[in-house]
Amino acid sequence: MFFSHQLFGAMGHFFVASGSNGLLVNRGGVSDYECAVEGTVVSASLNLSQKHEFEGVMNAVRDKAAKVKERLGVKSIDFASIQAFLKNDERFDW
Repeated sequence: MFFSHQLFGAMGHFFVASGSNGLLVNRGGVSDYECAVEGTVVSASLNLSQKHEFEGVMNAVRDKAAKVKERLGVKSIDFASIQAFLKNDERFDW
């Protein structure tokens, strides 16, 4: 989930919805949506015209993942925690 929202958020879009909440992540930031979803929906797309940026974004995601793992460890988190993390302004500080 971390990798997807970072990569697709930087080079396209990443959308996840579950129950009555949805989040869209893209270069413009994070947007909340009210939904009526049974289960979970995930949508992602990459803008392939930006392929020249891909390696730099991948390296930045790898480095950020190591920092997040060091700070938070590996654990199960709920949807509210995911929302709070995605809204953090540090997301795209490559």
